[in-house]
Amino acid sequence: MGNPNTAGSDNIYRAKVSEFLGQHGALHGETGVPFIDVQTVLDRIDMLKIRKAAGHDGIQNENIIYGGPNVAVHLCLLFNAMLYHSFVPKDFQFGIIKPLLKNKHGDQTKLKMYRGITLTPVVSKLFEPVLLFV
Repeated sequence: MGNPNTAGSDNIYRAKVSEFLGQHGALHGETGVPFIDVQTVLDRIDMLKIRKAAGHDGIQNENIIYGGPNVAVHLCLLFNAMLYHSFVPKDFQFGIIKPLLKNKHGDQTKLKMYRGITLTPVVSKLFEPVLLFV
């Protein structure tokens, strides 16, 4: 552990950063942007179902469920940054449509025997219930 060169420099820089953020309206509660906490993300992760197909990124629900609290912290940071900057990644807007056979005993050559499902990234599937909660 080292000591700062100037006594009280931590407090000086803390004040400068607070002043800068205050001038730019970036302090919590002043922006009007909802804040997502880690517990909200953890609660929504617990609601994810296992054994679901992965999206185009190859990440499955199990990767998030068993990823531990560190994954939840990083997802919380990602979601807050997305809200603050009003930005949604292009990957969240992309899905793979897969045809599923409705009845394996029917005529598989008929188009009406299929229904489509869309495989989307698990992070985007998690973002929706988190956003609806806040």
